[in-house]
Amino acid sequence: VLPPRERDEREIASLQVELETTRAELERTKARLELVSSKTPQQELSGPRLVRCYGNLYSQARVDALDALDTLPQLHEASELKSKILFSVVVLAFRSVSSLLTTKREQVTRILLNPAPLSSAH
Repeated sequence: VLPPRERDEREIASLQVELETTRAELERTKARLELVSSKTPQQELSGPRLVRCYGNLYSQARVDALDALDTLPQLHEASELKSKILFSVVVLAFRSVSSLLTTKREQVTRILLNPAPLSSAH
């Protein structure tokens, strides 16, 4: 049995080693996060670009979608309703993609900041 002073000194030394290990791991994680962030083309994921893509989708595919809605007998004479349906679908799709994009970014960040512990078994 070690005297209390020596036991305390060993515990302090052990905690200092653990602290240094944690700091080094934090630095590696920050470096990985910066590397991933620098390689991610931000213009492809930006809100304005996403809005433009959905605007293009709405304007380019609108005629085809309206023609497809014309095949439904109940909507044949309801042009305003067809336009509202089409716009609603695009808005809901945009919101869904935007939400999914945010979720994926959060998941990637969480994974990079809290990696799974390395297994000691070889």
